[in-house]
Parts: sequence; C-alpha cells; structure tokens
Amino acid sequence: MSFMKKMQYTLPVSLSAVAYAAVRSRQSIRCSSTGSIWRDANPNSPRASPYPLVFIRTPENWGEDAKEWQSTQGLLIEKGFGCLEIFCDEHKGSTSKEILKKMADDVQQRIRLAAIPFPPVLFAKGMGTLIAETHISDYPVSGVVLINPPYIDGEKSPNEKVLPSPVETFNYEAFPRIAVMDQLKNVEQLEQHRLADSDADLIMYNGEYGQKQSLYEIERWLDDKGF
Repeated sequence: MSFMKKMQYTLPVSLSAVAYAAVRSRQSIRCSSTGSIWRDANPNSPRASPYPLVFIRTPENWGEDAKEWQSTQGLLIEKGFGCLEIFCDEHKGSTSKEILKKMADDVQQRIRLAAIPFPPVLFAKGMGTLIAETHISDYPVSGVVLINPPYIDGEKSPNEKVLPSPVETFNYEAFPRIAVMDQLKNVEQLEQHRLADSDADLIMYNGEYGQKQSLYEIERWLDDKGF
C-alpha cells in the first residue's frame, strides 16, 4: 500500500471544548451502566452526526493515560458527535485470545445498552487497539480508528503482564472503514503494520496524540469518510 507523508496542520482547539465535554458528561448521561458514560453532542453544533463514537478505555494496568480521550471527545462533541466512553474491566484467561474476546464482548454489551441508532465508529489507542480489532471481528461497526497500535510479531505477547500469549491474526467478517494512526517518527513501523497492505488509511501526525495535529487528522478523516 502506498503511503503519503502528511503535512503538518494546525487546528484551533480551545480549552473550552475539553471543559464542555466534562460538563456535558455530568449533565447528559443517557445510558450509565457499569463502565460506560454517554456524552451528548453539543446541541448548538452546526450539524449533528447520526454516527455515535465509541471510545475504549483499557484497564489501568494496561498502561494508557486515564485522561487520554478528553481532548478528542471535547473536539468531536463540539462538532456534533455523541460519544460513548467504555471502561473495560480486567479479565483473566489462559490465552490472549480468550482475554481479548471477553473484553470485546463487554464493549458490545455496553454498546447495546446505550441503544445507539447506528453501528458506531470505534476509537482505541495502544493496547486497546487489540480489543477493538477483536470486537470488529465479531460485531458490526461503521468505522474504527486505531491509534499507536503495538507492534505484533506473532511469536510473543506485546505485553506479557496482561496478555499471556502471542496475539493471533484477526479475521474481519466485513472490512469497515479503518484508520491506523501513529507518530511521524514511527512511520517505518506503521508501514509494517498488518493492515498496511489493506484498504486501511495510514495517518501520521507530529507531536503527541491529543495535540492539535492529531485531532485535526481525526476530524478530517471522519469528514472524508462521510461520518
């Protein structure tokens, strides 16, 4: 798959967007089951997207920042997207496949409880991308954004503390719209990702995730894909 390096862009993301997301999360929880929070889109947004966005939060010991989705949700709520954040429980199992399957089933259960009208666009970061890929192997989604996915060599676990065995190849029954994102410094690793030769979009960004360019790239991808 050919890869084109993207130019650096700037996006005026204000702190008010993040603050708005925090306020709305307290005021507009439409579905609140164990481990999930629904945040309504800003009713004053120029347009309202029918596609809900689902954000996977991994257990604390999986190494992801507990506040990693704040800036993303803050921006996209302002743009007219409703957001469901799911807090995955830790599971035990003899294989990585068993653990990831249990977590993917949890994600689907919470999506079902939220009674969202369309198959969602799934967001996951780091080790959470393995939960997302397991989920889309079994359940319908409209799209998926995989951010900073771990390198999988097929011979060892990407994190033996939480996944006891190598991660098996994923089988998608239907291939949704997929974006795979990583920092520009990791371009060679991203081009070797197992989805690099598929129809997935490879997107690079400068700086840390959650800063202006990475958020702009997400907004642009959602727009390009008709969400």
